[in-house]
Amino acid sequence: MGSNGVRHPFRPELETLDYERLVSSPARMRQKHGVAIATWVFLPDHWHAIIYSPLPFTIPTVFEAVKVNSMIGINVRRSERGELWQDRSFDRALRTVKEYNEGVESIHLNPVRRDLAGDTRDWKWSGVQEYAGVSGEEQERRCSLRIDRVRLRYPAL
Repeated sequence: MGSNGVRHPFRPELETLDYERLVSSPARMRQKHGVAIATWVFLPDHWHAIIYSPLPFTIPTVFEAVKVNSMIGINVRRSERGELWQDRSFDRALRTVKEYNEGVESIHLNPVRRDLAGDTRDWKWSGVQEYAGVSGEEQERRCSLRIDRVRLRYPAL
C-alpha cells in the first residue's frame, strides 16, 4: 500500500484534465512493467494506491515513476515548470487479508473524509466504483483507470 505525500503548497489543486493525466500514469506502468493496481484514489492534493510491483521494480520505484510521469504531463498542459509532488511518500506491506481490507476501505473513504463527496461512489477518481459493482469496462469509460483483479493460486493440500 502506498501513499504519495501532499503536493507542493504553492501549486494549484488538480483540475479534471490533470486527473485525466494522472490516471494515465499508473496505467502506463501496468502496461509497460506489469504493475497490478488493486485500488486507488486521486485527490486534489495527493493520492493513494494499493499496488503489486513485480521485480526488479519496487513500490517506491513505481510511485516515483508515476509522480515524474504525471508531473511532466501536468506541467506541459499547464505551461508550468517545477516539482508538482513533494519528495515524501509512504509505503508499507499489507501482510494479512484484514490489513488489505482496512487499506482498501481507508483509501476509498478519503474523498468523504475530505468533504469532496457525500458517498465514496460519488468521487470519480477512485477505484471504489468497481468494488461497488461497476464493471471494469464501465470504469474505463468513466475515468480510464480500472483495478486489476488478481487470483492467487494456493498449493494443493
